[in-house]
Amino acid sequence: MSDESKEKMRQAKLRNPVRYWLGKKISKEHNLKMQEGKRLKAPKPRLGKKFTEESKKKISETLKKKFKSGELISPLRKLGLIGLTGDKAMNWRGGTAIKTQRARGHLQYKIWQKSVWERDDWVCQKCKKRGGVLRAHHIQNFAQWPALRFAIDNGITFCNACHRNFHKKYGNRNNNYQQISEYIHL
Repeated sequence: MSDESKEKMRQAKLRNPVRYWLGKKISKEHNLKMQEGKRLKAPKPRLGKKFTEESKKKISETLKKKFKSGELISPLRKLGLIGLTGDKAMNWRGGTAIKTQRARGHLQYKIWQKSVWERDDWVCQKCKKRGGVLRAHHIQNFAQWPALRFAIDNGITFCNACHRNFHKKYGNRNNNYQQISEYIHL
């Protein structure tokens, strides 16, 4: 640095007696000592220092107690990104959804889905729109007809909007070929 810039910095320090150091407000006495050029020792951080096994156990036990009592909530739960899972969740119905989730995530389901889309040439059978977000819809319900889950003839391609509208009109249970033909020809 040039002497001129050093002098400007020194003058700026003299004009502004309230200084901040590591986000904490420094006292006027401390600031004056700094301006006089006296070096003060900075507090040493805990970097490199390790907890003893005894203190680790105490911290762990305390955190466990706080989590169990509800006193301590994880940051993800506070943000609403995760909630209670399993039998602790308020909508728990005994694990009925797990079987269908596994089946829908299975490779065989993905192959069925792609086969239905290929057969229908990636075109919604209601609005005739090509591409976009497509849904392979089961004509006979997935839950009620397990034998027909992966039958390509039991599927039809809808875009996301048409699929939603179908289920708004006809519900999610007892769907059949008659409802599909009636919906498509509306």
